[in-house]
Amino acid sequence: MTTLRTLLATPLVLVALLAATPSRAVRLSPGAPASAAARPRFLFLYRDTLPGHWRSEVRAVADMLGFGGDELAFEPSRRDSFEYVALPDAAAAAAVARRCVLVRGCFDVWAESEPADHEDGGGGEGSGQRAWERLAEAVCAAGAETHRRWVAPLAEDSWCVEMLSAGRQKPYSEPAKVALMELLDELLAPLPGPISLRSPEQVVAMLEDYDDPTGRGERGEPAALAPPRRLYLGRRLSAGASRLLHDFRLSARGYLGRTTLPPELAFLMANEARARPGCALLDPFCGTCSTLLSAARFGATTFGVEVDARVLQREPIRANFAAAGLPPPARLLLADAAELLPRGGAAAAGRLAEAAPRRLRRAARPG
Repeated sequence: MTTLRTLLATPLVLVALLAATPSRAVRLSPGAPASAAARPRFLFLYRDTLPGHWRSEVRAVADMLGFGGDELAFEPSRRDSFEYVALPDAAAAAAVARRCVLVRGCFDVWAESEPADHEDGGGGEGSGQRAWERLAEAVCAAGAETHRRWVAPLAEDSWCVEMLSAGRQKPYSEPAKVALMELLDELLAPLPGPISLRSPEQVVAMLEDYDDPTGRGERGEPAALAPPRRLYLGRRLSAGASRLLHDFRLSARGYLGRTTLPPELAFLMANEARARPGCALLDPFCGTCSTLLSAARFGATTFGVEVDARVLQREPIRANFAAAGLPPPARLLLADAAELLPRGGAAAAGRLAEAAPRRLRRAARPG
């Protein structure tokens, strides 16, 4: 009777056994739809702020763009800041992420690994390197046909590889990072497009999730020493709307007040209000018009009401809009918004928002 030792002593049989036993910790194309009727899933990485609004912003933008409804599903991975979102296709996922200020990036994932479930030894640079080596082995074993399907959207565009480690600052030296990227040579070397480190058209992303809500690793060790909880490899579809936060930073504005909303909150409110071309948006407590500035950036016609004359300085507000290359509010009314509400008080605020453009045009003088 042939023993297992005899089988393993035969190199060809050993190779066949290894090939027939896929790594339990590595999943290939994890976002692929489970059925013909299902949507593909794309990985969203959120910024480390306002977690209570991560999903609501994505849902509002997806609904506004026509990708919402019951099919819009969220599937958390081990950490909420990495989350799969079911959307019609990569173009839809990129369009949603491009509008969301709380989204740090959106990715079409080629491979996913959970090294914390099978890593031996401690954390640090070495454990991350071993985890990437295992993932790279599984990726290389996927075969040329799978590789072509993954990289086909890159076409002949310029590209680069970027590494992002969420939850830890600089876990690798530069030489170590380059060595990890070289593990993917078999996948990326055939790409026809040029490499561009400054302004690539496409980004191949190597993502690590070190962030642990308990502050401890899988074995109770300090998070600073823990291995990454999960690895992702794929193509970045969008870097989110973080550029808006820089372009509309408060330090670049000529007129501010004590209650001026920072751009992060202002753009979040504009997104959740579904600001877009062709819609009218009223802020009944507009102050220095930070929210209206964000709504105007998204193409909305804006109206504002403010009770404090010291804050509602029309010319400086218009100058803020002009500096951003945006049309100023259609009307700014100095009044108490509560007095403009129909009977029913605050409960009728929604109806006021719908009727606001008509009311303001009738009540406000050109300012």
